[in-house]
Amino acid sequence: MMKAQILKMCNIAPIKSLVKQIEDGFVTLAELDGAGLSPARHEQIEKYFVEREELVWQQVQANPSLESVQRYVANYPNGKHIYEAKDKLTGLDDEVWRQTEANGSIEAYQQYLKLYPAGRHVAEANEILADPEWAAVKRINTLEAYTNYRNTHPGMHAMAVDDAIQNISDPQDWGVANSAGTPEAFETYIQQHPHGAHVEEAKRKMDDFYWRNACFVNTAAAMQQYLDKMPSGQYIDAARERLDDLSWEEAKRVNTRASMDGYMVNNPNGKHFDEAKELWEALGEREDLLNGLAKDLNYCSAMKINEYLEKHVITKDEVIQFFGPDRADKIFNFSRVPIPAPIGPFLPELQRGPTEVYFWGTPASGKTCALGAVLSTCHSRYVLDGQNCRGYDYMNKLSNVFSKGNGLCSLPDSTANDVIADMVLKIRDTRLPMNRQYPHAMTLIDIAGEIFRAIYADFTNQYLEGQKRQTLNQIQKYLANKNNKKIHFFVVEYGAHDKEWEGNTMSNYLQTCATYLRDKQILKGQTVGVYIIVTKCDKMMCPPEAMPQAALDYVQTHLNAFFVNLQYACREAGIQDFKVISFSVGDVFAQQLCYYNDTYTDKVVDILLSKTPEEKNSFWRS
Repeated sequence: MMKAQILKMCNIAPIKSLVKQIEDGFVTLAELDGAGLSPARHEQIEKYFVEREELVWQQVQANPSLESVQRYVANYPNGKHIYEAKDKLTGLDDEVWRQTEANGSIEAYQQYLKLYPAGRHVAEANEILADPEWAAVKRINTLEAYTNYRNTHPGMHAMAVDDAIQNISDPQDWGVANSAGTPEAFETYIQQHPHGAHVEEAKRKMDDFYWRNACFVNTAAAMQQYLDKMPSGQYIDAARERLDDLSWEEAKRVNTRASMDGYMVNNPNGKHFDEAKELWEALGEREDLLNGLAKDLNYCSAMKINEYLEKHVITKDEVIQFFGPDRADKIFNFSRVPIPAPIGPFLPELQRGPTEVYFWGTPASGKTCALGAVLSTCHSRYVLDGQNCRGYDYMNKLSNVFSKGNGLCSLPDSTANDVIADMVLKIRDTRLPMNRQYPHAMTLIDIAGEIFRAIYADFTNQYLEGQKRQTLNQIQKYLANKNNKKIHFFVVEYGAHDKEWEGNTMSNYLQTCATYLRDKQILKGQTVGVYIIVTKCDKMMCPPEAMPQAALDYVQTHLNAFFVNLQYACREAGIQDFKVISFSVGDVFAQQLCYYNDTYTDKVVDILLSKTPEEKNSFWRS
């Protein structure tokens, strides 16, 4: 009977006939209602279904086919056995999937998706249908099938193909290695099958071979060779103990400081270490170094650590333990970065026009690093055009110190305390549209740390010898020149306010300098900005966003006299822009190395660009 006829005869056909059509899935009760089924007949059908539910469920139990279970779920959505029926559907999902896999045809997988559009194996079925050839190869699962597939489909499923070939060839290659029975053969097998089924057995056989050989030779070199070849071997503890005894016997036989040193370096955990330590005269130097590094990885410079390594005061393994393998490797390969500053006290006349940018800093304040970071950022991120000047070579070398963006680099050596370098340059802001990238001309002046000593002596009416007086007079001549605008950066080291320099602290020198500048009214005139740069702010125990406030708090707490005098000098000179800036070149370790971070440098470059005028009518080299 056609479905249309059933719907047409819904109010005259026998109730049992309609129920059977519904149970067989030929028509639904909703469709009958839509065709005009009377309420009375609707109620009779529902009652009949309720009465038949147990019988239908028994039939499902007797023959739990996919169709019977689906019909029960469809006809009894709220039935007493609905949850059991759904569990059966889940179980049938797996059964149908197993049948589908056994069939392996595209049609079978398509039929599965049709039966289980939300089944547990939908993703796997879709993956197989997306690449039937690969699915067929996996089903065949032979070396020839995988090899042919790799040749005809280069790059496709490359890792899976390699793994499959490895797994299939594993037994054959193991047979060859096992027959040879040599460590070289076992090593070859391991290289061919790093995850093979017999890797552990191969390692054990190699281990036995090398251990027997070490015991037969019975020398420290033989034991060390075993340890080198089998660092995770089953005889490792016995080998280390025997090596320790053999090394100690040799050290006692030679009985020199070098032999004791050699024993301790090669056996830092040896059972004879304490006895050897008593015989080593320079033990205090080693202990101080290890304790210092345990507290602060900047306790010792990279150059000094390498000196200690040559003297066997510390081992490479210990350096790696403190710094990690990557940083330790950089320390081992460290080379100094000398930055040759202009020689001699002569200072040329400054050009008219470019803004004069002064960098003040006491010795070891980080001024050279800060200046190098600024120049490096200008060189890599902007366009820096160095002009012919006395400090041209000094400027170029500083600009190459730090890599672009984040990177591991060596810090430059501090410049001599009596050097004043002038660097004339132009910077173009490449962040702007090309038609607005005008050059900003400036002269960066790296003021020697010697100036602070000279200012202190002059302020306290001490005698200044000829060279110091000449240097102070020349820098005063620069500062007194009103032809150009001026910017001043005072570089101070975070946490170094008590660091002494010839009996005075950094705080003493900075305070005196600020008072001196105020008394001499040096900042009056063309000065457009004064900034205190607090270097090494990465030592602050706070998140980056809190560092500017932490830098200000540090200056106001530990360098307050310097801050207040400089602030008053700015007010008296009408200077509106007076700020404290947090600054760091990145994560510094071993004093001379760092992972460079140019985030902080951008703040200084932005000041240089905002405080120096654009040369809109000048010629710029593209």
